[in-house]
Amino acid sequence: MSNAGVNYKDYKAKYLENAGVKKEFDALELRYRIAMEIARLRRDKKVTQAELAARLKTTTSAVSRIESGNQNVSVDMVEKIAEALGKTVEVLFK
Repeated sequence: MSNAGVNYKDYKAKYLENAGVKKEFDALELRYRIAMEIARLRRDKKVTQAELAARLKTTTSAVSRIESGNQNVSVDMVEKIAEALGKTVEVLFK
């Protein structure tokens, strides 16, 4: 099957029609949104990954995995990251 001429939006919509795929996508989307927010906050504070790792008493590679969405972070770790960046965590259910 050729995907030539198919844009991402249409491709995504087609696959999200499958309930199992949508469930997995939704679960990963939250992980990536959290990861992107952590990376954005760190950059806004002008903190390097190495500096954040030191504040968290972890490794730079662990921070990299968190920011890339390849590490599932616990609530405790999210709180530690927020504190290390001078922020608090707020939960919002929609």
